[in-house]
Amino acid sequence: MTHDPSTGRRSDAMRAALLSAFVVPGAGQLYNGQWLKGFGILALTLICFLALLIPITLAIVGYYLSISAGSVENAGQALQPLVDNWIHLVVLVAACLGIYVYSIVDAYRSRMQKQNPAPGDAESNHASDRPAD
Repeated sequence: MTHDPSTGRRSDAMRAALLSAFVVPGAGQLYNGQWLKGFGILALTLICFLALLIPITLAIVGYYLSISAGSVENAGQALQPLVDNWIHLVVLVAACLGIYVYSIVDAYRSRMQKQNPAPGDAESNHASDRPAD
């Protein structure tokens, strides 16, 4: 299916770019041929998720290790870093969501610009098609 401006239908390429951006942040940019931006978004996403998941995982593991050792008092202390640093976790969640949404919106906009170039871009690309003055 090709893009038809009169019906407003998206092409298969548009759908593929959006679907890949929904599945993996940065994949829509990679699909659109924006390699540096795509790998950058992918790297930022991985760093953000790791920064979010590592402290949570360590606290949960510490909690269960304390419970399995029979020390209920220490189990509560294992979760204390999460309570003390909750604002950091909220900021990281917001950053991860922001990167994810940016990836989707950017993949959509980039694909739309490729499918519907601005009039100035179309003229510069087809300068040889213009009649001589």
